[in-house]
Amino acid sequence: MLATPGPLPTGKEWAYELKWDGIRAIVTIGSAGVRIETRSGNDITPRFPEFADLHTLAPPAALPLVLDGEIVAFGSEGYPDFHLLQSRIGLTGHSRIASAAADTPAHLILFDVIVFAGAVTTELPYHERRNRLQGLKPLGDHVSIPRAYSDGQHLLESAVQLGIEGVVAKRLDSPYRPDHRSRDWIKVKRKPRQEFAVGGWTPGGGHRKSWFGSLLLGYRRQAGDPGLRFAGAVGSGFGDSELAVIAARLDATETDESPFCEPVNVAGARFVDPTLVAEVEFQKLTPDGRLRHPVFKGLRSDKRADEVVLEDPTL
Repeated sequence: MLATPGPLPTGKEWAYELKWDGIRAIVTIGSAGVRIETRSGNDITPRFPEFADLHTLAPPAALPLVLDGEIVAFGSEGYPDFHLLQSRIGLTGHSRIASAAADTPAHLILFDVIVFAGAVTTELPYHERRNRLQGLKPLGDHVSIPRAYSDGQHLLESAVQLGIEGVVAKRLDSPYRPDHRSRDWIKVKRKPRQEFAVGGWTPGGGHRKSWFGSLLLGYRRQAGDPGLRFAGAVGSGFGDSELAVIAARLDATETDESPFCEPVNVAGARFVDPTLVAEVEFQKLTPDGRLRHPVFKGLRSDKRADEVVLEDPTL
């Protein structure tokens, strides 16, 4: 189930949760083991050995379980840092994964239950699903079920002060609608932030001469649009390790044909097949649809480029 961007709703019919800066995960727990999938259906279980023993920690009477949550990595100050999680995405090989898990341990934040004791719970109201979820504690050192709050404004103010991404408001009587972007869940971010498809790049200079200077970004107003609308370029927010990884993937998908449905008047522009998805924080979109003050936050392996649409058409 997906949230819709909007202003913070108020009233006794709402509960409020922190919005976590990580990878959305659907977790299936049975007596035989655990399976973790991204929203796009990719199996990422082997990449996160921290969660391998969940089936031994969950109460047997609750199995099988299907849970909704977010995988995060915490920085030195104790807050989620998506950049840190980037080092865990795409890793292969047991030794590399084990080393990364030791250096940058992941944490699983659970916030909803889709199947409980083998029974589908999606038609139950949110508050009943949360009660079942809360009854699962404890689930291990790397798993938590944060509380929901009744004061959304105070929670949002705290999120802004702490640098956390934002708040999600959830209607207490709402069912769970898989793959549906619903106004029963409203996400409020301290800064606009969303995914964009990468359609090209510009050459770098200085210490970035061997990589790239910026990524050319695009989006669709709605699914099925034939081409990407050009949203501008992002050139800040990259770590050196990310530059090398992204540059290699750009080289592998370079093409002579622009994926954008409008001219891209950017000096030195090079184009790629739009398969990469970048998450970007920005101030706003200009009237002509360009990003103002964009900052790269990370690549998204859990979303496909052809799914990327502008989440909030009012931006």
